[in-house]
Amino acid sequence: MTDEELLAIVEQHESLAISGELDDERAKSIDLYMGRPYGDEMEGRSQVVMRDVADTVEWIKPSLLKVFCAGDDIVSFAPRGPEDDEQAQQETDYCNYVLMQQNNGFMIFHDWFHDALLQRNGYVLAEYKKTDSVETERYSNLSPEEVALLSQDVEIVAASVTDDGTTTMEVRRKYESGCVKVRCYPPERVIVSAMCPDVDVAESDFVELIELTTPSKLREAGFDVPDDIQDNSRNDWEYVAQRRRFDDLYEMTEETGDKATRTIKCRRIWVRADYDGDGIAELRRMVVVGSTVLENEEDDLIPVAALTPIRMPHEHIGMSVTDLVQDLQRIRTALTRGFLDNMYLANNGRYGIDASIVNIDDMLNSRPGGMVRVQGSPGNAIFPLLHPQNGGQIIQAIEYIDTVRENRTGVTKYNQGIDANSLNKTASGITQIMNASQQRIELIARIFAETGVKSLMRLIQALSIKNGRKQEIIKLRNKWVPVNPGEWKRRTDMTVSVGLGVGNKDQNLMHLQNILMAQKEGLAIGVATPQNIYNALTKLTQNAGFKNIDDFWTDPGDKPMQQNTPPEVQKEQIRVQADAQKFQAQSQQDQQKLAVDTQQKELDRQADIAKAVEVEKIKQAGETERTMIEVQAQRDGVSLGAQVNFRQPELDSVAESIKGTQDQMAQAIGMLAQAQVTQAELLSGILRATAAPKQAIRDANGVLIGVQPVIE
Repeated sequence: MTDEELLAIVEQHESLAISGELDDERAKSIDLYMGRPYGDEMEGRSQVVMRDVADTVEWIKPSLLKVFCAGDDIVSFAPRGPEDDEQAQQETDYCNYVLMQQNNGFMIFHDWFHDALLQRNGYVLAEYKKTDSVETERYSNLSPEEVALLSQDVEIVAASVTDDGTTTMEVRRKYESGCVKVRCYPPERVIVSAMCPDVDVAESDFVELIELTTPSKLREAGFDVPDDIQDNSRNDWEYVAQRRRFDDLYEMTEETGDKATRTIKCRRIWVRADYDGDGIAELRRMVVVGSTVLENEEDDLIPVAALTPIRMPHEHIGMSVTDLVQDLQRIRTALTRGFLDNMYLANNGRYGIDASIVNIDDMLNSRPGGMVRVQGSPGNAIFPLLHPQNGGQIIQAIEYIDTVRENRTGVTKYNQGIDANSLNKTASGITQIMNASQQRIELIARIFAETGVKSLMRLIQALSIKNGRKQEIIKLRNKWVPVNPGEWKRRTDMTVSVGLGVGNKDQNLMHLQNILMAQKEGLAIGVATPQNIYNALTKLTQNAGFKNIDDFWTDPGDKPMQQNTPPEVQKEQIRVQADAQKFQAQSQQDQQKLAVDTQQKELDRQADIAKAVEVEKIKQAGETERTMIEVQAQRDGVSLGAQVNFRQPELDSVAESIKGTQDQMAQAIGMLAQAQVTQAELLSGILRATAAPKQAIRDANGVLIGVQPVIE
């Protein structure tokens, strides 16, 4: 497939996706928001235009921005396993840091939500921007070693050697950096495939963004374009006039004095087509000016996130707040005009006059204290025309329309704080009304979070992985940590962590206070931890409107919580601790004494057995020896006494061996007794330390950390 054939597919998608009716409705939404005339105004009658669309949009935006911008984390990435918890948390912190700090997250959300509330859909583009900066540095009195070291990774602009052998240098150092940049696109500059079945455009077959740029900017982006490049795809510029919110007389001209800054239309396109002919459509990224294709590359994602306040199933285009209240704004405008016309007639009524005797110029010039010249009796020449007073009925009709608008949008007098009769209603009734109306706004916030905001965070993470090839040192959660997005994993699972709580601030405050009281009691029985209490305190601080939690609380991590205990409680704790130590020492002494007694008895028993065995052996040895002597004596014909005298050295050796064994047994029994005495002395010392007075030990802050005995 050639570029011309691919461009023909793009133009076919454009013809199917572009809807003149949608463009007209978006332009009408802007007119309603601005309160521009309807075009049916009459000379001399009221021409006021009510601003229901603007009022509703501007009352919903603060609640939505508070939901998404009050905390630190907008969404959280889900880990893939126990070993992935820390990495997932770092990616969550980094992506939220990129959106809220490296980009102006608040203004992005403001413009994005404003477009969606007013014109059905809002769009943002996420792209990785590289920035190169150059700094010039000058050095003098450099040695040859310093020159060699400095010459690395710099561009030498000028260098000179002085008479004393030192060098003066001027170098240019380049710094490269980059991050994901997010910017809003006006809805009328975004074209999405007519077959896209979801608000998310990630799987759409066609997405086009229209940019107004110049040849100079295209060259800065790396494209080789001539000054006379033609943008002949749509030169009527009607769509440009729709974007002019505050200027009805806007005109666009094609030519300027400088051709390099001439305004042209550039189209950034993502289209799925079988460009390589393998039978499978792949995603192509194109940059087109007129019919000139400046870029045609394969891509792996569409970096556009979309959201809508009222989701229409199976449709990309949803409904806006304008769709809900535009008919009511028209009715209220008509009623208000009638009410004002009626009041004008009551204040400056119409009169019947006798033109022959009344000066007409005086009658037409109505002013306080003005004179009317009459020839004859004024009562017969001038008489007022009666006009009905319909102001009360019109006010009732306007109030009914206000009630209908409140039911449709959830924006009521109560959550606006402008109902003068709220004090006459019960507190529970007002709470129920506010909760019911708040649910409509919370539903819009949930749809925003689950569609566009999630998609945007996925894009930030994916673009960081794709382009992050350098480790950075970034301060996340009040700590400086190294971050290398190139080592991350692609993630699709994430949870919404924006503050989508129920009820108003006062109700949330009451709930959080109750939770904190329960956590303090649960801390004693192990069902709550210091980390749980810290989390509750952060929510409490955010509910109060403070964003920087670190200014108020310190994350305890895994450290136990220290508590400041009153003095009387500390004394009782010391007494209980001393009693517990005394009881524990006594128990240990009893156990050790019992163990020593048992061991001694066992040694005595073993010694008795060993002694009996040795005696028996001696007896057996003596009998055996005597028998042998007798046999030998009978054989040799020698008397028994002579034989015993002859074998006396052997008998003496056996006796000496028996005596040595008895001495070893006596020595072992003595050592055991000495060990028992030493152990008894140790236990006696423990008991003395337990019964001695106690002295409290405190840290530098005066917090009790332990006790120690005072032994005199």
